[in-house]
Formats: sequence, C-alpha cells, structure tokens
Amino acid sequence: MRVMHEKEVAPVVTRQTPEFIAASFALCGFALATVAGHVAGQPLVRVLVVAVLAMFLCRLVGVWAGRAAMVAVDEFLEKYAGDRPVPEQETFEESLEVSEDDAPLASPVSLGRSSQSDRLAA
Repeated sequence: MRVMHEKEVAPVVTRQTPEFIAASFALCGFALATVAGHVAGQPLVRVLVVAVLAMFLCRLVGVWAGRAAMVAVDEFLEKYAGDRPVPEQETFEESLEVSEDDAPLASPVSLGRSSQSDRLAA
C-alpha cells in the first residue's frame, strides 16, 4: 500500500483514463447501432457492419473526449493546488527548540510578586 506524503496530490486522472472513456464510447456506439439496426429491420450482416463502423468512429471520438477531459482536469488541479497552498506545519522537534528571543524577560519575583513561601516566612 502506498502512503501519500503531505504535499502529494492524489492521482485523480491516470494516463489510462482516455482509453477507458474511448472504450465506453465505442461500446455505446456499437450497442446503439445494433439496437437501431435491429429495430429498423435491417439484415443481420448490414447491422453488424454498421455497428462495427460506429464502434470505430465512436472510439476515435472517445479518445479525443478523454484527452480533452484529462487536460481540463489536470489544469483544474494545478490551479486548485496553486490557489490553496498547504501551510507549513511546525514539527514536534521544532516546537521544543527554544531560542534566545523566546526566553522569559523577567521572573514573577522581579515583577513585585512574591511566592507563597515568601509570604509565609514573613
């Protein structure tokens, strides 16, 4: 199982997506041409020839549509990631480091407050 890092974007669109879209277009074209030819009462050979031609033409349209969709999704994801940058988060080790600027400026005693033990001793 692959673990994603903080700044990695999940692969929504893979390089095979246009082929899936093209195959779907081709099968839909074949099915539609077959049903339409059968309903129209055409001879079986003519129905199958027209259905195969429709399948090839629909596959070409599907490849074009799949590639266009892939480009559109890639552009959207780039724009989305650019508009919403991932904020840098401080790690636990970095939060434990104390610099000289973070040192306390004064102790409570120097501010005129005394501890409870000092009040009891007096």
